[in-house]
Amino acid sequence: MKTPLIHFTFLQLLLIALLLPYLCVAGEMPKSIRYVGGQGLWPVIFQEQGTIKGIQPDIIRLMLQPYKIRMSIHTVPQARTLFEINNNNADATTVITYGELGIDDYPDFISVCETPLWYLSSEVIWVKGSPIEVYKVEDLDQYRIGMLNTTPGLLEKAGLHWSAHGYFHSIDAMVKSLVAGRVDVIIMDLRHAQAIANRLGVERPIQGGLKLLRLNMHLAIARHWASTPEQLDQLCQSVKELQQQGKFDSIVESYFSLH
Repeated sequence: MKTPLIHFTFLQLLLIALLLPYLCVAGEMPKSIRYVGGQGLWPVIFQEQGTIKGIQPDIIRLMLQPYKIRMSIHTVPQARTLFEINNNNADATTVITYGELGIDDYPDFISVCETPLWYLSSEVIWVKGSPIEVYKVEDLDQYRIGMLNTTPGLLEKAGLHWSAHGYFHSIDAMVKSLVAGRVDVIIMDLRHAQAIANRLGVERPIQGGLKLLRLNMHLAIARHWASTPEQLDQLCQSVKELQQQGKFDSIVESYFSLH
């Protein structure tokens, strides 16, 4: 007995051709992902009672939720996050773009989503009521400046040069030094500085002025994690949609406003 032939119309074949890539992507999406973040930047990512929390973990969890992808998290010094991915110890992290540093400047072993997850500003901050007048970068030369030890490299790459009077390993210590008068101004995100000041119980209000840089945070996924490039595109599309809906901004503001 001959096996009957199955006939498809042209429209049926066209529909199958259009849907097949998406069906493959949905069926092959990995069920878990290992995220690596930089250490010691509360409330971006931090450990509390043995659990890693923060803005970035919450944003990534929200993005992965529709795909039911489980996420494990570990932290290393910020400069080693990409080494973790390249050595196959992690599958995803967050990278920064600013000025002339774009997503295409990162190594080929990661795929960076074009749409930022969120951002931090580098702006000039001082104690409210202080006789500080900063309208342009050159005005900073007359003041004692405090910044994180990682900030000078960012500013130099953006074409901004001056000598700081204090480099700090800790944001808490930097905010304390500002309020105590050991430095006149500090360079960081105002929302972040206010959250730190509130958490430390600082009574003297602070204010911001000149904005120097906007640091955009992007999701970076290892190419070894995905079975197809379409899977990476699908996650980046989710990032774009959630960003447009304001979902990520809500998470950021919840951390900065509660502390």
